[in-house]
Amino acid sequence: MKQILIALLIFLILGNGCALSSEPKSKIRIKETVLTVEWARSDAEKTKGLQGRFFLGEDEGMIFDYGQEKMLSFWMKDTHIPLSIAFIDSKGVIQEIANMKPNSEEPHRSAKKVRYALEVNQGWFDRHHVQVGDYIEL
Repeated sequence: MKQILIALLIFLILGNGCALSSEPKSKIRIKETVLTVEWARSDAEKTKGLQGRFFLGEDEGMIFDYGQEKMLSFWMKDTHIPLSIAFIDSKGVIQEIANMKPNSEEPHRSAKKVRYALEVNQGWFDRHHVQVGDYIEL
């Protein structure tokens, strides 16, 4: 029984995303804070996002790149982590920030055309005094 519990714990830690996936990560800077992000560029990566994950490190996130500015819409279906999202224009300026509830199908739409969306743990932007109009060094 003990071995089964240990094996299950190892599976949860390694296989279920206690950190970001094994995809390449990079660093971005917002004000004085460096954030480690996983990029979602392909349609499959953008569709999956952070679905199925149970943990996201304090200074980690996922950034979605749409290649051009357009109206964006996100939901939290099968996403278990409470997240905040920033919609960012092609110049790297945050246009809006919203909080999203886990496992919700409520859409969160950008009010204007943007190129990027950045998802982080809910409250991260507040804790780091990041607000609309701030610049992100991509």
